[in-house]
Amino acid sequence: AFFLDTVYVPKRNIPFLYQVGNRDYGPGNAGPEFPQVPMHLFDTLISYTNIPYLNGKHYKIANNCRRNFSLKPEHTVIGDSNFALFTTFFPEDINAHHELKYLFVKDLGHSYPDWAPSYHWAWLNKYTIDGIVSTEEEKIINNEVFFYPNPASNTINFYQPLQYKLLDLNGKELKNGFGQEININDLDSGMYIISTKRRTDKIFIIR
Repeated sequence: AFFLDTVYVPKRNIPFLYQVGNRDYGPGNAGPEFPQVPMHLFDTLISYTNIPYLNGKHYKIANNCRRNFSLKPEHTVIGDSNFALFTTFFPEDINAHHELKYLFVKDLGHSYPDWAPSYHWAWLNKYTIDGIVSTEEEKIINNEVFFYPNPASNTINFYQPLQYKLLDLNGKELKNGFGQEININDLDSGMYIISTKRRTDKIFIIR
């Protein structure tokens, strides 16, 4: 919805990332009538109006985000056009710490690669939340909650990569590893324990 001509009033100015592929015309839109956007046009697409690809959507997204989050228009595109290009828009206020990263991925349609969530979190995790936070955010910051969802059915996700052990209620180790996700499809319904080195053990439920 960033491409809509809407004036947002941000509740909190935090860094954010917008990612789009050069084959992303929305769900189900594929075929010769939806040509790949040439990667070398990325800077042009986000800098000028009335570019035919996606009816100028790339510019509308960049322009509306700059306006709503008080970002400077100046930017520099970097990256590898054989893989992905990105640029960063910085805040007008030199004392502010929010920014927009705009990522343009080659050969990506309306789906997202496995590496994207961990890359996004690694970048966002460099920042802290200033001001008032919600109860759930406070729990995350204080390490009271470090995974989701609970109950779970297919996977357990961590808010950041970490070393973990998954145990049954008798303390028997069922899984271990390092990462940001645990596949639990092979486990029966019931209660289990997640153990990490730096956090209190937590019980979670598989349904």
